[in-house]
This record gives sequence, structure tokens and C-alpha cells, in this order.
Amino acid sequence: MALYNLKHIIGMGISINTYLKALLIGVYSIICMKSYAQMKPDEEFNYYSERYPDETAVYLQKTQKVDYSIVNDTIVTTIKVYEELLQLGDNNVRHASNQVFSSTFSTVSDLKAYTLVPGKRDYKRHDVVAFKESYDKDSYVFYDDTKEINFTYPAMQKGVKTVLEYTKKIKDPKLMGVFFFDTYIPVVKATYTINHDRDITVNPQVHNDKNLTIITSKKEITDRSEITFVSSAIDKIKFDVRAPSYRHLASSIYSPVSSYKMSDGEVNEVISTASNLHQWYRTFLKDLHKNDNALNELVKSIITPQDSVMEKVKKIYYWVQSNIKYIAFEDGMRGLIPHDGNYVLNKRYGDCKDMTSIIVSMLREANINANYTWVGSRDIPYKYSVTPSPITDNHMIATFTHQGTTYYLDATGQYTPIDFPTSMIQGKECLISLDDESFIINEVPIIPKERNVMTDSVNITLNNGVVSGNGFVSLTGYAKVFNTYRLINTNKKSTDDYVERLLGKGNNKFEIDTYEVHNISNLSSPINIDYQFKISDYYRQIGDNIYVNLQLDKTMTDALIQNRTVPVKNEYKYINRSITTLAIPEGFQIADIPENVSNHDENFGYKINYYTNESEIIVEKEFYEDYLSLEPSDFDSWNDLILDYAKACRKVIALEKIP
Repeated sequence: MALYNLKHIIGMGISINTYLKALLIGVYSIICMKSYAQMKPDEEFNYYSERYPDETAVYLQKTQKVDYSIVNDTIVTTIKVYEELLQLGDNNVRHASNQVFSSTFSTVSDLKAYTLVPGKRDYKRHDVVAFKESYDKDSYVFYDDTKEINFTYPAMQKGVKTVLEYTKKIKDPKLMGVFFFDTYIPVVKATYTINHDRDITVNPQVHNDKNLTIITSKKEITDRSEITFVSSAIDKIKFDVRAPSYRHLASSIYSPVSSYKMSDGEVNEVISTASNLHQWYRTFLKDLHKNDNALNELVKSIITPQDSVMEKVKKIYYWVQSNIKYIAFEDGMRGLIPHDGNYVLNKRYGDCKDMTSIIVSMLREANINANYTWVGSRDIPYKYSVTPSPITDNHMIATFTHQGTTYYLDATGQYTPIDFPTSMIQGKECLISLDDESFIINEVPIIPKERNVMTDSVNITLNNGVVSGNGFVSLTGYAKVFNTYRLINTNKKSTDDYVERLLGKGNNKFEIDTYEVHNISNLSSPINIDYQFKISDYYRQIGDNIYVNLQLDKTMTDALIQNRTVPVKNEYKYINRSITTLAIPEGFQIADIPENVSNHDENFGYKINYYTNESEIIVEKEFYEDYLSLEPSDFDSWNDLILDYAKACRKVIALEKIP
């Protein structure tokens, strides 16, 4: 929300009440900060301990000051960072160590870190003297030029403040990052300031501010402009299992330079539109397609003249998936520029850009047009249509369009079939480069649940308290893709353990006798698993009656959502089907059988149907999850359905001896 003047606020459609609320918060923040600064250390500690009784630490200040200046017709970008943390708990080990990151594109200078130890009236400063530089070894990236500057605060104890100050210089304003107001601990005050020459046009964008009041002020200083964004009393982000990424949960601001005026009066566009972004990205693709006999001969060996266009694309794509190893690289401009296809073929490894390059090159050798395409994973909340910027993507794929259908060829998904995008980019906007000037923005499709199915059919018998049976499992779509990673390229014991968990029916007495996996390497066919199993002590026989629950699979019966405030993330939508056929023991007949039941909403649903004939009872069950993100507003409905489903899964059939 911008706090320029009342006329401006009302013109934006913001009510006077909202304006006054923001004004009061701003005044309150100023008064409080002034009074806190006058507190003695013990008074300040007691104040925040009472305000945050369950926290080990709190940010008193979290500040970034961005400066954009024109120097010799180029933009110089610097960011001054200041963070002040008050230690409230005895267990402050997690806050004792810290690090700052530097890279080719973002260098760090004027680094200061120190501890303020409380005395009776004031704090005594203890400086960090040892800063150790190392490369980011914990990164998932095989080679990453990001450098860690690690250090440990001295004299750590309850009541101290840790302070971090440094200056960061951004090599290219197009690579400007994001400021997050909230974090994993509470923040008393977060401030983000942009100071820039008037000949520079900056386009600040606030994302996900629904839970915060952000006060914006603007002032003009001679030939410069300054915009400040302030938020106070910010709660910590509540993380949970299967939660969206930090970038989705946090409130943030992004302040890209749209354009600037050079000394000759010409306006230089920086990153104001998707067209600007595309033109910049195209500069990374120069000289990628060089003629090379090895690549040409490879393509000829993979496809035949008789193959259809789709058969050629499939053969080439699957060859890359099987023969080029994915290894991530982030080394300066190599984090942005792909190698040409011949280089990748020679090395037999590459990152997502390299794998895209060889796919596009090989398809063009086959006279098939494919396009370089940029896309962000689902961990990134931004869209090209709103935020055309490098912060919107972190991935590159190839796209190919045939008979009106676009195929999203991402060879980093080693076991993903050609007609599926990798699950991590479902629903994301992608930037498809058609040529040097033309591009389109497409939305990657979300694969419907009907294409991601696990079907488990079993035939069982009852004998002396033991359920014995044979089963047949079929896995399609993402259900196949994700299970393939666990079923292939592992040792036999790991595979055996995983298969038992996969097929185990949620029962710790479930034992697999034998199993055999089929089609695991055939990307175009379902995975099939034949298996034999037994479950001891599963049913009860009391006198002349047998009681047995034919819902062998108890998955999702305990999926209640409790004490949670953030959405639940799902990798993909899916259906789980089970068909259980019980051979009625000789000399017994059906005494009681549950009624058919079903229930559903837009996120979850199930149905259980019972069928009988003279010798068998057949139970068909299906449940599904039809969401990628389950919002907190849906939790009550979800829990009602899960309780209903769990109750239906507890129903038993009764058999009695034939008189």
C-alpha cells in the first residue's frame, strides 16, 4: 500500500479507514523504535521476552538500502544490508554461526559482524575477527561459483544482539534479487529503501503482502528519488511438511530497473517487458548450432526415414534422457549460457540448458523445429505475464509443437514420458523463443488425475488366521515416474524394502513372498508388478463366524490436517484404485456386507463398492487427490471427508457357516 498523500490513496481505491490504519501503524512504529532505543539492555530484553515468550530470537531490524546510479552510461547497483538480531533464549547455537554469499554476479565488501553484549546501561561490542571463505559445497549444483563467507559470533548468550552489515554490488541490474520482509523468526521492523537517479525508472513490485501492512513513502532529493517500504510487527513464517516454498509463503519486494536515460538522451530499456527479457535471453543462444558430423551421424543412427515425426521426436528425446547425465553447473555466465549440442554429445553430461541444447540440435538435424524455452519450477511464485524477469525462472527445456499440441521436453526428468512435462513445472508459465524476435508465453498443462493412476488388484484366501494372495499392480503417469526412481538403480535390499512399503497395505504384518517388476525401462508403458503375499493375524474367527476387513489398503485414513496454517503442496494429482477379490471359504456364506459408499469435493473423493457372486466377494475402492495446493480454507472440508473415508474403511464383512 502506498502512503504518498490522501488524494493518491483514495485515487487508488483504498478506503480512508485503511489509510488511517496504516498511518497509525507508522506513527506507532516510530514512537516504539524511539522508546526502544532509549531502553537499557535489560529493559529491552524483558520487553521482547514478554512479547515473544516462545521465541529464541527476534529480528529488531532487517534492512536493505538499494542504490541505482548512472556511471558512464551504465547502471551501478549497490545494496547496503543491515540485520540486528536479539537473542531471547538459552539455546542460541543455531544463531551463533552465519554466512554471506558472493558470486560472479554479486560481490560483497565492507563486511562487518559483531556481538553486542549487554551491560548495566549499554552494550559492549565484540567484533568477529575470522571470516572463512569456501565454495557452496552443500548446494545441489555439481559446480557452483557461489562463495560462502562463514563466521561465528563471539560471546553468544541470552540477551546479546548480533549485528551483520555489508555492501553488495550487483554486476548487472537485470540480476537484481528479492527482499523478503518475513522469515523463520519474528521481525520487529523490516525496511527496504530504493534510492536512484531521476533518469532511472524503477518498477517496484510487492508480492504476497496479504498478511502484512506495508507502508510506502516517497521523496525527491535534488536529482534523485527515494522510495521506502516499511512493515512492523511481522510474525514468523510457519513452515510445515509438504509446505510451499519460502518464496511462496514470504512477503517480498522486487525492484527492477525498467529503463534509464543515457548521456545522449537515448532511453535504454533494461527489463520492463517480456520482450526485453526475451531479447536478452536470445543473446545466450548465439553460435549454438554448428555443423558436426558426429551429431548428424548419431541422429541418423537413432531414427529412420520411415519414422513419423512423433516417432523421430520420441526416439531422440528418449536417447537424450538415457544417455546424457544431468549435472547442474552455475559458473558465472555458464549459469545462463548453454553449451552447443556437439560439446554436450562429446562430454555426455550437462545441465538443463545443455540438455535442451542437444535436444534442439538433434531435432534440427532431423529437420524438426524445436524451441528453447525458459520456465520456473513450482517453487517460484512469479509469472512472466506479471514479472518478466530472471527471478521468474530457474530452468530451461525444449518445446515442440505438432498438430496443435505442444510437448514440453525436459530431459532432466529421466523417466518422464514425452507426453508429460516434468511434475515440477506443471501450471507454470514458460517463455518459448520462436526466433530472434518472436516468442510466446504458454502455460504448462497440469496433468489430470486420471492419467496418474496406481491400480492394485489382489485375489485372496483365508486360512488359519492368515490372508494369502497374489496381486498385480499397474502404475501410470507420474505414479510410474516417481516410483521408477525408487525401483531402478538401487541395490536389491533397497528395492525389496521399497516394494514392501509400496504394496504393504499399511499393515506391519504384511509380507511379500515373491515379486517381479515389468516395463520399468519402457517410458511408454505402465510399470507392472506381479507379487504374492500374506498377512498374519488379519481376520477373526469367532465360533461359526468370520469377520474380515477387505480394505487392505489403509492409505489416507489418517490424513487429517491439524494445527496447520500453511497450504499443503502435492507433487501431482492422482487416483489410487484397489480391487480385492475374496474367495469365500468352503462351507461359509455371506452373513453381512457393508453398503456401497462414496463422497467427494473438489480436492478429495472416494467410492467403495461391494459385489458378490456364489463363490466370491469383490470390493472395488477408489480415492483421489485432485489438487496441487490445498489451501487452509479447505482444511475443514478435507478433514470431514477423511473422517468419513476412514469410517468407511473400517467396515467389515461377516461370513457364517452354512447350516
